[in-house]
Amino acid sequence: MLTFFSKSSTPQKNIHRCCSEYAPALLAGSGHRYLAELLPSFMSFIHQGSQWTDQGLRNLSHFYHPLQHSGLPGVHHAADELTNNLNIMDEAFKERHAQRYFFHLGIVLHLIQDLCVPHHAIGCLLQGHHHYESWASNHFQAFIPRRLIAVKGRHPLEILESNALRALSHEMLLHQPTEEQMKRSTAELLPRAFHSTAAVLLLLQNDIVSLAECSTSIPHPLLMNKVV
Repeated sequence: MLTFFSKSSTPQKNIHRCCSEYAPALLAGSGHRYLAELLPSFMSFIHQGSQWTDQGLRNLSHFYHPLQHSGLPGVHHAADELTNNLNIMDEAFKERHAQRYFFHLGIVLHLIQDLCVPHHAIGCLLQGHHHYESWASNHFQAFIPRRLIAVKGRHPLEILESNALRALSHEMLLHQPTEEQMKRSTAELLPRAFHSTAAVLLLLQNDIVSLAECSTSIPHPLLMNKVV
């Protein structure tokens, strides 16, 4: 991955981590406190999956043009990658394999976050890439949302498509954008990465809660004090 959500430097590498780690706070603030309390126990597995999918050539499948339904030439696209990982999560859930489930959830969230970036939606590896990623990595903390805004979608794939469509409207980031253009685009796209991360977790909350409640890694007092 070569965007501001990439692994090429420490600040950039931490944005994916920040999106996932901040999701419980957004969920708790919108009334989903029980789900928010369960997630931190599995966050290490989520981070492992997110990091793994960005290694080597794996991140070449993190591109998806929502109108052309394609990724980079000769590589399967992010929508297919998302579907594959959701299928693995379904199998892991049936087997009650929490570690495997949350590892692949980390990959799913990573893809959802990536498609908030125009370069990933348009399929551009280089044009305007490094300049924008450097700027965004130095400013991303200013765009972290304080409260959750709903992202429409009845399935993670719908959220991925929606993110990619929104990112397409910021194509100017590929063409020597001004400071003001980068601010305006990032002010919309980066909070969306946070919101859509929480939205996917909400869609999957029944499975997450079920796995958490049968996992020995969750403290019993937490399970005994559910918050509706």
